Amino acid sequence: MFNYNKSTKKSKMNSGKIEDQFLTALLEKCGAAEQRILVALSGGPDSVALLHLLVATQKLWQGQLFAAHINHKLRAAAEDDALFCSKLCEHLQIPFFTEKVDVRDFSANEKLSIETAARELRYETLDRILREQKCNLLALGHHADDQAETTLGNLLRGTGLRGLAGMPYKFGNRIRPLLGLSQNDLLDFLKEQQISYRKDESNLDTQFKRNKIRHKLLPYLQQEYNPQISDALNKLSQISNHAEDYLVSEAGKALQAMTIEETEFKIVLDIERFWSYFDILQKYALRLAIEKLTSNQIRPNYSDLERIETSLKTNKIGTQIPLHGKWEALIDREVIVFRATTAFNFDMHVEMDGFAEHKDGWKITATRIDSAGIDPRNQATRFSQFTDNTKIKGRIRVRSFRKGDFFYPLGLKGKKSISDYFTDRKVALYKRKEIPIVYCDTGIIWIVGHHLDERFKVTSHTNSIIKFEFKDKNL
Repeated sequence: MFNYNKSTKKSKMNSGKIEDQFLTALLEKCGAAEQRILVALSGGPDSVALLHLLVATQKLWQGQLFAAHINHKLRAAAEDDALFCSKLCEHLQIPFFTEKVDVRDFSANEKLSIETAARELRYETLDRILREQKCNLLALGHHADDQAETTLGNLLRGTGLRGLAGMPYKFGNRIRPLLGLSQNDLLDFLKEQQISYRKDESNLDTQFKRNKIRHKLLPYLQQEYNPQISDALNKLSQISNHAEDYLVSEAGKALQAMTIEETEFKIVLDIERFWSYFDILQKYALRLAIEKLTSNQIRPNYSDLERIETSLKTNKIGTQIPLHGKWEALIDREVIVFRATTAFNFDMHVEMDGFAEHKDGWKITATRIDSAGIDPRNQATRFSQFTDNTKIKGRIRVRSFRKGDFFYPLGLKGKKSISDYFTDRKVALYKRKEIPIVYCDTGIIWIVGHHLDERFKVTSHTNSIIKFEFKDKNL
């Protein structure tokens, strides 16, 4: 095995300079002033250095500090690691939280590698602790050498600018204030301050991809091609990051210009305006739309974006493109819609003299009223209708449109499929499942905002009326 000196330059900084550089990154690049920070504490040198640097500079960033340790139950020394972290935090008087996760079981059930399963469980648990303790930021111990490994790993896998940019100092609520420091810097800091830490022998196991890059590929590149390979990769990361930031900024402007409609559950883009931008901005705009809608739950790769663009070029109306989880893209007339599929598949009971409320902010009320003085022809509107109570059988419900739905439109002859009705009215495909449909055991009563069913109309013989009303906070 080649001997890889992770940091090609030995640290020349004393503890004071390291603290100064750390504090600058923490405040200027991570935005951590006066925040509640949770440290992901493994007990290894990187996270221990991170914790001590946060303690040493706490009076200057003026926030609150917490620490959490996740026991993956993968190593014989796992319990000792947890105990070490607990005692360290007790000594430093920092609130400490620890939890165990079953990585092997999760890996088997979800068909994931041990490395991926451990990462997913770790972040899922840390994010929960973050919320429970009302912390703003999760501090991670990645440093400059980790950044070099990440950039090289992404390059080998195949990546774009974002992958070459590596890990950002801040993404969402996660911060990495050590990215400007090498591991030698951190080890020198720990040695100078006489701070102990744990060693994880699994970091030497080259069955894991990152360890193989760290212990085999990088030493080979350093010895055979470039002694400064770590510095070169970090420089590539920085340049890529600048380019990425510029493209994200320009794509953000483009996305704003092409957005027709935006809610918590959907983003609608104008296709003609979309095609007016350069190809790279088209892809970035699509990516930003998906990440914005899903709160970064989905970070689409190049193949995902190519699949969407191919569908846009085909322009077949009604094409649905599944995204990960509950999300999809829909090609409609002149627009592409990104949406949560679950938000528009609903079926709710409407309480008599009460209401049903949808998570998108609207509600349907059903109120019994006296028929005296009611003239539906003059008093009904798009969003309020009067019906004959005696014609309604069973419970009243409201749901989304379903394939095969039909009704008897008021004032028209005979039965009509709702799909044909929507087509005749030129209702956009993406809006059809958003339109509430009130129904009972007898059938569909009212297509909200559009048409009442003939069977439920108020007549001169009606003596009991139900008034339905649609109320939307977004209108």
